Amino acid sequence: MVSGPNRIAIFGSSIFAIAGFYTDYDRLQHVVAASDNGNVFEVHWDPVTLDPSEVAPGYPPVKQLGHFDNSVTIAGFFTPNDKYHHAVVGTRDGNLHEFYYRLDESLHITETHKTDLPLSFISGFHSGCGMASFYSPYDNLRHVVIVDSMGKLEDITWISALSPVRQPITIPLSVNQIASISGFLSHDENPNTRHIIVAQNDHGQIYDIDYPDENHVPSTVGQDYVKTRFDYPVRNVTAFFSSDNNYRHIVVLTRELGQDWLKLRAYDTYGCHLIEKPPISLTSIPGNVADSTSFYNAHDQLCHVLCATQDGSLYEFTYTSQ
Repeated sequence: MVSGPNRIAIFGSSIFAIAGFYTDYDRLQHVVAASDNGNVFEVHWDPVTLDPSEVAPGYPPVKQLGHFDNSVTIAGFFTPNDKYHHAVVGTRDGNLHEFYYRLDESLHITETHKTDLPLSFISGFHSGCGMASFYSPYDNLRHVVIVDSMGKLEDITWISALSPVRQPITIPLSVNQIASISGFLSHDENPNTRHIIVAQNDHGQIYDIDYPDENHVPSTVGQDYVKTRFDYPVRNVTAFFSSDNNYRHIVVLTRELGQDWLKLRAYDTYGCHLIEKPPISLTSIPGNVADSTSFYNAHDQLCHVLCATQDGSLYEFTYTSQ
């Protein structure tokens, strides 16, 4: 059963990209957002205690992390080894910039830092596909995956202040065929398996590129990595792993007959036993949907899908993974 939409926050600026994650560390949900004027925002909340009827400008509090001119996409994740939250912004010049920060006991942002991750070793950066990001606890690597100008995936990893390194992955799609990418870690057979999700825009094919560590990154990807297909054009994809039943969840944003829809599918370790949830109509959300993100919350045991509108509001849908 799908619940929502509930308005969760009001950013006060036009938003074009978001990223979200849940952390067991503080049992909070987090969203970082990039606005049209270059500002980078964050908002966090407890879904168990937040009453959507009380949401208003300023509650829950939206904080500005900083500003980047010519920002084009955003990613976000949490690193439990040092208790930092991360917002990584891609800019039009083809580089990455990172804010990392902590929350104090009163859940206020503290220790905000900024680093730059120049990507001079990448042949262009196709920002229209978005970015994937996650943290792998086995080796403490931070991951941001981008699409370069040739249509290759570039898995960029770094540890703390060390310079980033790259792992290129060739996929059988051109840049113009890639609608969007996402990424997550699964925690079942191999507790640190990375997953890069690639959505093809015209045929709706979904590639799930999985690998256990940096020594086994596939250099090329074929049709055997296609896990499902939606058979209609895809605008955006977001994906996550639910630990209650060890399923991988794919959420795509489409537009059909002038209407926005979210469509949800999930599958097990082997890409079998496909579960399809009823499509979610977004007509009840005022304003145009700019971007979406998703995650599983182990505390309330629900799947959460967040949509940001161009007028600066953040809406949430929830559903059970079973």
